[in-house]
Amino acid sequence: MKFKISYTSMFSLLFILANFSYSKESPEIVFEDNFSQDVLESRSISRGEWSIKENMASSIWSKESAVKSPKGFKRSHKIAWNAEFDNGSIEMQIHTKDIKSILMGIDGKGHICYLTFNEDSFKATVFPTDKVKGWVKKPNKYTTKDIPSVKAFKQNEWTDVKMTTKGNTLQLQIGDYNTTVEDIGFGRHKKSFAFNFTEGEVKIRNVKVTEIK
Repeated sequence: MKFKISYTSMFSLLFILANFSYSKESPEIVFEDNFSQDVLESRSISRGEWSIKENMASSIWSKESAVKSPKGFKRSHKIAWNAEFDNGSIEMQIHTKDIKSILMGIDGKGHICYLTFNEDSFKATVFPTDKVKGWVKKPNKYTTKDIPSVKAFKQNEWTDVKMTTKGNTLQLQIGDYNTTVEDIGFGRHKKSFAFNFTEGEVKIRNVKVTEIK
């Protein structure tokens, strides 16, 4: 028995398959913060003084404004957001001036990773598992020359920042720099993320989280 498929039917089938594939991989926005509101339920400021106006968050670090730890060490200014996803991207634009260090973190059930940018180095600290019976498995640490240091953030300019996790892979884009880090910890469910800095001035705008289901 022979079957004949018309060109119209063939193109219709290809169109359906293409749309199915696209919808399966197309990102879905799960969270946005354009700082149009002074207070947002999903946003928290836990350290330092931050100003929310003109569609951005801004903060100036100083010894007087920095919160100190019980041991007296200087602490960073911190702003954080709640947003749950598995595979997806965290995006924002950051404007820096005279920054000494930046730390961006992603949390789930416990810490997932810290991305630390110092004056002369970059380090990714990844926690491969959740807390188990009161202890945390020793984190894995990675360094790469692809991201040289905090200098990846352009001084006195807006820098595009994007962190994308898919499976056990993190793709990190900071302005003109990008790198990829592989670790099982990146495959964990994400619940929140944060931005920390010490010294200098920071402005943040256009925060967005998208998920690929």
